[in-house]
Amino acid sequence: MPGEKELSRSDAINLIRKYLTDNYYWAKNRERVSGSLKDWPKKDSIAASWALRGPEAIPTASVLHLKALAVKGGVLELISHDIPLDSEAPTVKDKVIKTSEVLEEVRAVNSSHPKGALEDPAATKEPRIQVTWNARVSVRKFAFNGSFSIHFFIGHVKDDQPERYMTKMNEAGFMGIFASPTDSGCASCKRNQEEDILVEDVVPLTTILYDYLVASPGSETLIRDAEIKTIRDLEPDSVVSFLTENLQWRMIDLGSNLLVGQEQQAKLEIKVTSRQFLPPTQENLISAYGPYTQHPQITRTKPGEDGYTY
Repeated sequence: MPGEKELSRSDAINLIRKYLTDNYYWAKNRERVSGSLKDWPKKDSIAASWALRGPEAIPTASVLHLKALAVKGGVLELISHDIPLDSEAPTVKDKVIKTSEVLEEVRAVNSSHPKGALEDPAATKEPRIQVTWNARVSVRKFAFNGSFSIHFFIGHVKDDQPERYMTKMNEAGFMGIFASPTDSGCASCKRNQEEDILVEDVVPLTTILYDYLVASPGSETLIRDAEIKTIRDLEPDSVVSFLTENLQWRMIDLGSNLLVGQEQQAKLEIKVTSRQFLPPTQENLISAYGPYTQHPQITRTKPGEDGYTY
């Protein structure tokens, strides 16, 4: 949290809940809620907020920062532009970003991961390879005559308060489906409803998996009732069995009501995939992703898997 000291997990959750509550009040009433968090939101951010002020929003940035790859003299370079927004005819100059600066930032990010998130560089002369994990979702947009969402969890899900799903520590992420009801009067929405279109999204799972690495402090206490509570690393040999036992999902409507047993009606299809990621090196400035590998055994016995027998 900006301006906050280090917090415990419970204190952080309470603070986030307070931010969300204040944000909702601002959006609905456009005035400060009594007892709101100190100095939030900032005056400038309110003036610039399109969500709160619409067309009256006032841009506050004076410089636009851009980064791009460019080939100069047959050499691939990473350059940056600083474009003044308060000038009618801004002067733009290229500034070359050195490879060493990019690698320094990459090393800083990589070193922040718990042991096991990346392959041991001492075990191979090849560049470090990270494995990323995602849940790929496909569902009918107009399955429930209005907006709904799909939430992903690791371990036990407490279903008595679905409206608090986003504040749960074990929520991996969610997919929001924005859909108009049948009586909305929207012509394009009506056509999409008649065509019964599907929407797709990808929910990243990699970040939450870091919490369950053996090397991550307290990881063995995060899941109480499970045979597999932690993972050794992010390789499929460790993660597939862990997610098979612990990955769960829930659907709720706009009123936070659980949509139990309606996965077939929604044509919900969830596929868990992994993918290797090669960070940039001094020899190769551009990072690279490998092909997707699907792991159907993770979702095979759960409603929403392609081919699941209802």
